[in-house]
Amino acid sequence: MTGSEINKKFELLVDDSTELSDAEELDLQNEKYLEVCDYTDWEFLKKQASGSVSGTQISLPSDFSHILEDTNYTESYLQTYGAESGKRVKVGSIYYNLVNWSDRKQYENNNTCYLDMVNNTLVFSVSVSGAYSFDYKFIPSLLTTTTSPVFPSRFHQILAFAMSVDDMAMQLFDKNRSYAAQYQAKYQQLLNNMLDWNVKLTHI
Repeated sequence: MTGSEINKKFELLVDDSTELSDAEELDLQNEKYLEVCDYTDWEFLKKQASGSVSGTQISLPSDFSHILEDTNYTESYLQTYGAESGKRVKVGSIYYNLVNWSDRKQYENNNTCYLDMVNNTLVFSVSVSGAYSFDYKFIPSLLTTTTSPVFPSRFHQILAFAMSVDDMAMQLFDKNRSYAAQYQAKYQQLLNNMLDWNVKLTHI
């Protein structure tokens, strides 16, 4: 479904009684879209950043949300191999463990790195050189009337149900005429279905 089609589904759910303009509907749609995307570390929002570095800093991708673990075993029986989960950045053949910004001074001259979100950079504790890579969760572009959510189409209507719940609250619908509870339940059902699908992608 495109942004326009999601809005039409939303208008059907509220029986065209919304007082929102087209622009306001799209704003609400994107609010719900980002809410769903922020809910968990979805598989469809995982990417790898790569490039070359010479020095102590690299710029973060423009769609960067946060670095993901890349040494985690999703199946518990695989943990017997002794690998520890963690967030890290690879430069050449060397791994640099990610530490908190507030802890950075404790790890000077060690193989560590930290995020400087003010300057949108990743900073290494030592000078590095070579090809780098790391896994991260990305923030999708906002929807327009002609674009579609990044997740599978069978879940697109989740946004219309989420929009309907908020719209009914904003319009102060009579509780006796409101379907807010039913739409909230449908939204949660679709979200749970997405979570179940996401788990199946990680447990292979």
